[in-house]
Amino acid sequence: MQKIISIIIALMAATVMVAQNSTTEYQGGQSVIVGGMFGPYEHSNSKCTITHKENGTISLTISKYELSATVIGDLYVSDVTIQNIPYDEHTGTYSKDYTADNISVHIKAVSGDKTTMDADYVITKLGNVSVTISNENTVNIVNNFQPGNMPFPIAATFSGQATTTGINPSVIVNNQHQNRAFTISGMHANSATRGIIIRNGKKYIAK
Repeated sequence: MQKIISIIIALMAATVMVAQNSTTEYQGGQSVIVGGMFGPYEHSNSKCTITHKENGTISLTISKYELSATVIGDLYVSDVTIQNIPYDEHTGTYSKDYTADNISVHIKAVSGDKTTMDADYVITKLGNVSVTISNENTVNIVNNFQPGNMPFPIAATFSGQATTTGINPSVIVNNQHQNRAFTISGMHANSATRGIIIRNGKKYIAK
């Protein structure tokens, strides 16, 4: 009886939150290659935040990070937020070319006692991101960008584990996700998934 009550409460919670966005924070490591040949440079304590929207897209914030002893010195990269990243059924990822989104990033480079860069740079030459979210609450993000007039691109890969998880109802109501199944945390469900799943706005219990 107690188990049945718990299931009913969970179903009610999923129903109540069907019109809300949900946000998940991930913590992990950042690996960066500069110019396709320098690196990888690592930052082990990185964070990112993903918000699932009611329209089926996500917004992504990659938190600031720093890289020591790169080819241009110690590098400091600011937070970057990319909005409205759509889901790609073919690749199973949220992917977007955001070159035209007028997104800027603040980059500071210090070589020895000299600051060689310290400004906001608009990403106009290259900006594309791919986000893979697994059912195990892990995420892999590949972000390729080329800020301002920098002569070389930056390829940053983030791999992390969810530290906070919100219910993701957006995928429930979006037509582009019809006939696909999701957990109440918004992850794509497959045949091995157990517990409460949501398909076409209806909730089921997979045993």
